[in-house]
Amino acid sequence: AFVELDHGFDFYAPQTFEDAQGRRIMYAWMGLTDEHEAYQPTIKNGWIHGLTLPRELALKGNKLYQKPVEELKQLRKSTDFNGQVSLENEKWSDLTGSISELAIDIQQLNVKMLSITIRDNLKLIYHQDQGLLNLERKTFKDGTPETRSCELASLRKLHIFIDTSSVEVFLNDGEEVMTARFFADPAEQKISVSANGQVEMFIEKWSLQAFPK
Repeated sequence: AFVELDHGFDFYAPQTFEDAQGRRIMYAWMGLTDEHEAYQPTIKNGWIHGLTLPRELALKGNKLYQKPVEELKQLRKSTDFNGQVSLENEKWSDLTGSISELAIDIQQLNVKMLSITIRDNLKLIYHQDQGLLNLERKTFKDGTPETRSCELASLRKLHIFIDTSSVEVFLNDGEEVMTARFFADPAEQKISVSANGQVEMFIEKWSLQAFPK
């Protein structure tokens, strides 16, 4: 049966190779040639699209897992947050940043909906009763919301890489992945978490440095 490698908006033409350690590494093109391509705001600056982060592939049973390669930890510049967060029908918005890595380990989840909003432009929304995770962003054309979804029986971990105009979300240690471009107001840096119910989670967040030239 056909299975999507990535459930986000912008993932195309993946390529893999085997490195010196025997790992199977994958890159993909972060962009699609479609009717919305002409509205990409970077066109006026002479460039468009990009590449995903390198991902290590692993087969577990009949399921292909993807996880960010270990070497990406070298990009961590500073730890901005490291601690336990408990929510009950409330919003928590103590995180900020544009070039960031975010790791969320969920210990307890009893919600109708758990939502993570990134820079007032992109949302991850988990509907626990439906076993469905939605990735929502503002369209490039007119700012109206558009959504991609993936089925997820349980949500235990989120590992999120945020760049100035992209996000890559690894769910449950790479069980599913969602990739998207997004273009937020540069002044908008807030990352918030909202729970319609109860959630206990441990959150780590790092600011990242740019790839070395």
